[in-house]
Amino acid sequence: MKNIYKSGKIFLILGLLSVVTGILFNEWLVVHLFSSDGIIDSSVRIAIRVFNLLMILVGLLLVTFRNKIHFDIFHEGDNSFRIILIAGISLRILVHIFLQPNNNDPHFEVIEFISQHGTLPMSDQLLMAFHPPLYYLLATPFAMVGTAKFVQLLSLLLSLCNFYLLYGLITKTTLLKTYRVKCHVLLLTAILPQFVIFSSFISNDSLSFLLGTLIFAQTFRYIETPTRGHLVLLSIVLGLGLLAKGSFISNAPILFMLVVAVGVYRKRTLRQHVAAMAVFCVIVGGLGSYKFIENTISIGQPILDAVNDEKGLHSYVARQGGTYQGLKSIVDINVVKLVRHPYLGEQTKHSVPLLLYGTFWYSYIRESNFNATRDYPLTVLPRAMYLVGLLPTILILLGAGTCI
Repeated sequence: MKNIYKSGKIFLILGLLSVVTGILFNEWLVVHLFSSDGIIDSSVRIAIRVFNLLMILVGLLLVTFRNKIHFDIFHEGDNSFRIILIAGISLRILVHIFLQPNNNDPHFEVIEFISQHGTLPMSDQLLMAFHPPLYYLLATPFAMVGTAKFVQLLSLLLSLCNFYLLYGLITKTTLLKTYRVKCHVLLLTAILPQFVIFSSFISNDSLSFLLGTLIFAQTFRYIETPTRGHLVLLSIVLGLGLLAKGSFISNAPILFMLVVAVGVYRKRTLRQHVAAMAVFCVIVGGLGSYKFIENTISIGQPILDAVNDEKGLHSYVARQGGTYQGLKSIVDINVVKLVRHPYLGEQTKHSVPLLLYGTFWYSYIRESNFNATRDYPLTVLPRAMYLVGLLPTILILLGAGTCI
């Protein structure tokens, strides 16, 4: 009874806050505070009014039924894990059916080159050739027997493998304490729009997501049981990551320091320290250094940049400059701007938090053929998602803060 009373007070406070928010956050306040010209378009007005109505309605429901609300959506021992797993798999297959194979980056061009010439392109030959080749090599057999849509099947398979791996990690980990929390995390993993879509293009992203999950899983295995075998596996996975995408180079110094820290914690001898570091460096360097060595030989430095881009393949990089505006770009969390301008544009491109927030919850950057919500009246949907996403975002940040 005491717990019910306590939760009732919490829902009473949340309900009152919801009602107050629905009343105060109206279109007149938005115009006054956030519109430089005193004008907002009709779709924004509709989104705000729908948001107001929902907030007031939810608030009244919370106040009215505060003592009858329970968190038992998921019950220990039920089939929630399996249902979410099936839903996540089904969603990925459904997206694959309707999603065009390519996004804004022509990765398929590299695969076609390998298929036709039987060799890897140099970094300055094709737009995406600066990437390491592992994904392209895996996709080439698909390109030899089918179209781009058939090659996209590889990304679907990688996406399904990654989701199943995450399913195992989430359901078995001790970092998530309760069954209900595990269900919520698994549900977010199953349906998060950008995670699902970007796992499905012809792109090395799909392989990078899988290898990133494997690195995360193997890191915890090594921390819990720091055997030589687990160190070798961790090094192999990181090396494969570097062979798939150069971004994994940021993981190398962190995991190297982990190897050192584990050795110190386990009070290993100097010889054991040196041996562990040598194993890590030799395997990671041996597997993951191909593209950096090739670039050094062909263009004189390990990473292709604008100076070496004589053919102008990456001229778009210069056009992306000028977006950073110092501290303002770091502290700009005005989500209302996203509601007014839900896609990448001059109004929001200078804000790092809005970029992260927008791409997390929705297709902030135009990448796919899923464009129905870019035309009125469906433009209301992304605007509403940005508003509704505020609460779970705050909860996620608060949860992350408790772990620091």
